[in-house]
Amino acid sequence: MSLEKHVWSFDPETQAASPDELHEVCLDDESKEVPAPLPASSRPECLKNAAHECVFVALIAFAAATPIFLQRSVVVVAGPISGALQMTPAQIAWATASSGLTTGAFLLPFGYIADTCPVLPRKTLLVISLAVFCLLVSCTSFSQTGVVLDIISGLTGIACAANVPIAVGILSLVYPTPSRRKNIVFSSFLMGTPAATIIGGLGSGALALEISWKAPFIALAALYAAVSGLACVFVPNVSEPETEEKSEVRIIAEPEAFPILSIEAPKRKPKLLQFDWLGLFLLVTGLLLFTVALTIGPQGPEPWKTPTVILLLTLGVLSLGCFLLWENVTQTPMIPPSIWENLTVTLVKSI
Repeated sequence: MSLEKHVWSFDPETQAASPDELHEVCLDDESKEVPAPLPASSRPECLKNAAHECVFVALIAFAAATPIFLQRSVVVVAGPISGALQMTPAQIAWATASSGLTTGAFLLPFGYIADTCPVLPRKTLLVISLAVFCLLVSCTSFSQTGVVLDIISGLTGIACAANVPIAVGILSLVYPTPSRRKNIVFSSFLMGTPAATIIGGLGSGALALEISWKAPFIALAALYAAVSGLACVFVPNVSEPETEEKSEVRIIAEPEAFPILSIEAPKRKPKLLQFDWLGLFLLVTGLLLFTVALTIGPQGPEPWKTPTVILLLTLGVLSLGCFLLWENVTQTPMIPPSIWENLTVTLVKSI
């Protein structure tokens, strides 16, 4: 009994560990002190001073306002353009509507590409999209026919669809934490839309009256050439938030052998292949056919009764119906059906 008591006895002096022994037990010798995070209302570290921050927010606002600038430039000078290029009413309607149609149709895929692009950072994508927008807007002034103008306007709308999600994504990464500063920044960012409406409308009208219908597009291209250059300097390179990949635990049992426990990462498709490209095709095709039918429907000797209009309307409605059915079936829907269960979202979309 005495031996047993001696074995299980607890002596504080003998059991206490010295600081040197604790240091030797440390498992992470390369650990470094983690700096304390900045307060939520402080300026992000990637922005050097107040001037840098103001210029950055202004550039992001200009990048997101490309659809408004383009639409105002086309709508205000539609009269002079139709007279100079001898455009039909249908061609004028397409010149004003094609950019908005392509912008709305390609917002989701470009947003997904901006979030999942493994090669280029967001800053590079923003500069490239702004440069493409600048190039296409400058090409608009060289249009010789209404059809060419409509095509270039639609392509420019695709560039606008790339600018908006990339710009908003960069702003969200620079200001990730809710704070008073973030509210002020996003309020200032949203002021770009009404400012673009006023500046684009008044500036395009004045240039068209004083010079020609080509002047607003040349001025818009020069403006965004300057924005692209400034974006290379003042827009910071922000890193994407790290995401932890879940692993799968599998037990492999072979005949006449002990079971083996293995931990493996789940096999997934590349992120670009996970996007609902079929849904995008059905949506764009349906909107395009339906819009074309509405545009050419009132024309002709028998409005709304020609076989072409009826065929386009039918195919457009069928394509949109297939899109809705596909979104309820696919595992990676472009628009999750559960979003419509929220009454607030449904009311906002309806309005």
